[in-house]
Amino acid sequence: MNLPINSILLTLLGLSGLAHGQNLLGSSNILSSLDLMSQETLSAYGLQCLSGDLAKVATAGNRIEKVIDLLENYCDDQDTLKFKLAFEKFFQCSGYDVASFTETFWSATIGIVMKCAGYYYQISKLLVDFPNRLPEVPLPRVPDECASSLVGQNPFGNFLRHHSTQPENEMECLTELGQNVPACTLRRWPIPIVGEVLKFFACFESKMNEDNIQLCERELRVLSKCLPPLGELENADEQMCQHWIKWCTLDQIEIGSIPSIKMFLPPPFSSAPISDLCKGTDVNAEYKNVPAHFETFQEVCFNNEDLEFWSKTTIKKEGPFNDERNIRSRNLLLDQ
Repeated sequence: MNLPINSILLTLLGLSGLAHGQNLLGSSNILSSLDLMSQETLSAYGLQCLSGDLAKVATAGNRIEKVIDLLENYCDDQDTLKFKLAFEKFFQCSGYDVASFTETFWSATIGIVMKCAGYYYQISKLLVDFPNRLPEVPLPRVPDECASSLVGQNPFGNFLRHHSTQPENEMECLTELGQNVPACTLRRWPIPIVGEVLKFFACFESKMNEDNIQLCERELRVLSKCLPPLGELENADEQMCQHWIKWCTLDQIEIGSIPSIKMFLPPPFSSAPISDLCKGTDVNAEYKNVPAHFETFQEVCFNNEDLEFWSKTTIKKEGPFNDERNIRSRNLLLDQ
């Protein structure tokens, strides 16, 4: 799914308000900009992607038994090598190790909660009277520990950074992964990797491409209307930048319009580049110049430290299963 960082941080803002009995995001229509994908649409995508033993789980009378059968359908030696080769090809395509992400997801989630709890509490206090009293923008910067746990140099961060900035590339890589992984369970510690589930999510991702393009177009439409002309950016100062950021966010809320989600995010996430999907040819040509316009705005108005956070390489170019035995096995398969 595209815009995952936006969704995570907007959820954070929404939960902050709910803690004080407020429906922050619903009252300002911010969530409506992410609500293109209805529950019915998502359910339809899910049904279209059910296949094999996973489909049997969905329709079985005794689902518990079917789930156990699915989980315990372990790969034989040949399928294990095919599984690892599929992960290696995905790494070559995307640049990150999806196996490590899968195995560390739950522990990473706990770590993110621990490292971001202080920021969550800070934001909840700022938004206690929202929407009656709007906070200042930009919102306080996300601490480095929290930001790095979300998109830094770790399996979860590598996934989320790539998923957010290169969703088009990832969709291509996931499509190939879904075709290549066997329909069995790979023995891994601490969490086995279920091939049927990977196939499902790869399929699900591909189904959402059109919806993600609509999300891109909605954000680009807002930016096209609220960004200042390029000529005005040449002599911009901090006060002017603050005015433009407010105009694209809080002022839009006050007049009942949808704000720029990217501009509303706290730094360094507001400094993230426009995704490859939003720059692609599938997006309405009317907005083809908006990404470059916004990037110019970022360079002029956003902190260099935040821009560098996204410009520096953080994904280690080290593929999955790199012990000597697995490398020999992988090379044998690559030669086939």
